Amino acid sequence: MNDSTPRSRPVNKDRAEAPLRARHHAILRKARRQEPASLARLVEGIEADYQFKLGYVILTSIIESVEVAIETEDPRAQPLAKNLFEHWHLVLPHGLRAIAYGRAAFEKTYRIDADSGLALLAGLDYLPFERSGLRLDAEGSFAGVELRGPGHTALLEPDRAWWFALDPTPLEPHGRSRYLGAALEVWKQRRQLERQEEIWYSKFAIGHAVARAPEKADVDPIIDQGDLGVVGADGQYVDPMDVMRERCNEIESGGVLVLSSKTNREGRYLYDYQESPEQKESGPLELRRKSLDAAALRSLGIPERAITQDSSTGSYAMASTHLSVLLHTCEGILAQLATSFERYVIRKLVELNWPEDRRPSVRLTRQPLGSRRKEQLIELVGSLLTAPHVSPWFTNGVVDARKLFEIANVPLASSTAAPASESPMTDDEAQQDRQ
Repeated sequence: MNDSTPRSRPVNKDRAEAPLRARHHAILRKARRQEPASLARLVEGIEADYQFKLGYVILTSIIESVEVAIETEDPRAQPLAKNLFEHWHLVLPHGLRAIAYGRAAFEKTYRIDADSGLALLAGLDYLPFERSGLRLDAEGSFAGVELRGPGHTALLEPDRAWWFALDPTPLEPHGRSRYLGAALEVWKQRRQLERQEEIWYSKFAIGHAVARAPEKADVDPIIDQGDLGVVGADGQYVDPMDVMRERCNEIESGGVLVLSSKTNREGRYLYDYQESPEQKESGPLELRRKSLDAAALRSLGIPERAITQDSSTGSYAMASTHLSVLLHTCEGILAQLATSFERYVIRKLVELNWPEDRRPSVRLTRQPLGSRRKEQLIELVGSLLTAPHVSPWFTNGVVDARKLFEIANVPLASSTAAPASESPMTDDEAQQDRQ
């Protein structure tokens, strides 16, 4: 019996979705934002500000202090792990320039190791921001790094380039500078404050003054010659009050104002300048400066109480929270950099040396920042206190048990510490000691 029921034809899902993916990629391609054309000049201006420079140094110094290792259990990959570890420390300061520029680009060069026969890194050369750019393919995947020179552009293929993007998004795949957004707004306010401070120190540090000059209508150009009968560029007699105003505007803090000594018929000076006994207070400007100093650090994810000490008081928990925020900021930057290095440098080098079914595991590991490290030490102290026997590491003085107790906030009596060479008592000795 023939089955006349129509049967559906098999559909290739990838083929059916290909037009949809292509349409999505086209939409994203049009919506992507270009890197700000003035970013290099903006970074130069922001890093000329001492407070933003301090913030950058704080972040980079904490991140660079983290202990990092390139680990592998495969003896074949040991030379490669050592080579990668050396280059990590060389490129780390350059990679952290992504805090300012939102990205860091590198050119990878290779060499063949004579002993192991492996292809190793010969260099990871940092490419200047102004001379490099991101190249993406039609689907938005990494297609290399453009090198821009005077009248010429070259392309570094993906195998020869590494592009680290900080805080990338589908609309900003190249990365985003931490100086944009809140930091940029604070910097603009600080520049405005600097102009106000210049005016203060130039004009008002010596206080107000009152200046007097005759009105133009009171001057007889025929009788009053010289200072009062001066003819301007337009052929008209100048207004003495305008002249006085210009002279007062020119005087700076600690300067001298020279006026005409001519008097009127009553013997009084025609031009007069008297300082006011009241001094203009700079307190509001100083408070504003202090506020914007804190705002500059906060805009970079650095609570000022985590690094400075002032007259403010607060709980230990609050100070600990501020420190946690700082460490979380550093952890976020380091995590992105380490992940990118592992994916586009370590993994690519492993793929270059071994076929897929024989590739060893090579990974980047790092110590945790902040409270997690302390938690691990507390766990170690807990295991020490509950263990049935004391480890020889402690009894032989290899590990400083007292220091571990101090970190874990375990109170110790002054006579607690025994000589490191002293062996622990046996059960029989302990029984006799109790008796």
